[in-house]
Amino acid sequence: MPEREHTRNSQVSLGCSSLYLLAAWACLVSATVLCEFVVVTGEEGDGGATTSVSRGIWKGTSDVNAGGCGNYGGVYIDSKWKTAKAFSIIGCFVGGTAVLPLVCACGKKLFMSQVVSMSGSCMWSCLFAGLTLLMLRSSACDIDGLVNTSCGLGVGAKLAISSTVLFFITSISMNCTFMAAVITQEMEAQQAEGGGDGSHDPES
Repeated sequence: MPEREHTRNSQVSLGCSSLYLLAAWACLVSATVLCEFVVVTGEEGDGGATTSVSRGIWKGTSDVNAGGCGNYGGVYIDSKWKTAKAFSIIGCFVGGTAVLPLVCACGKKLFMSQVVSMSGSCMWSCLFAGLTLLMLRSSACDIDGLVNTSCGLGVGAKLAISSTVLFFITSISMNCTFMAAVITQEMEAQQAEGGGDGSHDPES
């Protein structure tokens, strides 16, 4: 038990994991605030011109005649869309709890107990970022005035996918860093014990 506490209180440098974490969180925040999570393409009436409309999780184009990026007025938001909105905020918050110790460290080594906590936050953020993709199966793909529509990935959805992958890689990388540190310390402890036993052997 004391050895485990010693391991958790030891310090380690995250290396590339810190870059993956920052990139993952930046991608999720961008996916949340951008006005182009899904791109709905369809025809304006039967045989009409083909038009594309972009919608973000929180802001976007209300209908085919409305331009720009604004609040959704009079747009039906179903349960899947609401779920995507909720998990976009939860994911940004949980991911932020993993980023905060990294920022506060200012390039210095982190305690292993912090790394374990950050790894868990990254795995949860991976799940939450993936759940924002429910937007692709929501009422956001239903645009008044468009027929024969198709709902494709916008910039926001692509960033959400990137965030999901990066959070997963970061979590696995941090776990590997923790396990490597544990194995290294155990080997050093065994070598120290072996050296100590050898130093007390009487000369023949």
